[in-house]
Amino acid sequence: MSSPAIEVDGLGVDVAGRPVLRDVTFAVSQGEVLAVAGASGSGKSTLLRAILGLVVPRSGIIRVGGRDASIGNRSTLPPEERNLAIVFQDLALWPHLTVAGNLEFVLSAKGVSRAATREPIREWLGRVGLADRSGAYPGELSGGEQQRVALARALVYEPAALLLDEPFSSLDVALKERLMRLVRELLAERRVPTLLVTHDPEEARALADRVAILEGGIVTQIGPTDRLVTEPEGSFAEAFVKRLR
Repeated sequence: MSSPAIEVDGLGVDVAGRPVLRDVTFAVSQGEVLAVAGASGSGKSTLLRAILGLVVPRSGIIRVGGRDASIGNRSTLPPEERNLAIVFQDLALWPHLTVAGNLEFVLSAKGVSRAATREPIREWLGRVGLADRSGAYPGELSGGEQQRVALARALVYEPAALLLDEPFSSLDVALKERLMRLVRELLAERRVPTLLVTHDPEEARALADRVAILEGGIVTQIGPTDRLVTEPEGSFAEAFVKRLR
């Protein structure tokens, strides 16, 4: 049996001397989408930063692709060696690079020669419907097009796992639904293990196989998405699924 793409065991993280995450434990299996749902301030962003290696935990273990990334308060694998890709809430596209240039940059950082980047860039821009926008700059694109560039840039990297940080929060309802369908299709097709951080129950229901409720820095419930809808545990979970009914 293959190792989980991401394992978090007993994770504790302090920020500015204040405990933000406490004894957080979960795993993201190969091909699975796990949503971590919580209100603002629950520790979702801190969790992502710890997995990426941008903050050092106080306690616990993080493994990525079966390799120890952090043990206790010691980082054992630097961020650049964790083979993770992320789509940030603000997308973080490089404005001075074209659409194709944004994808080429991450491939070059992985050691792919410029000549060898052409085919994967062409493939992924076509896959997200932007084959005719490769020479455009991010500032010339609509919000939905920028979102698709960020997704293609993350997936062209062929990461061990994909992290999604509230990626649809700035989009209107109709555009969000279209993009969620595209993301669900791509993740299922490529079986990309994915950790989705969200406060939106529609995103969790549309994309996730399982949901972990993060409340006050603690995982209070974790299980299949349909079970969360029918058997919520705790005040946040109840309020979260009530919006789906």
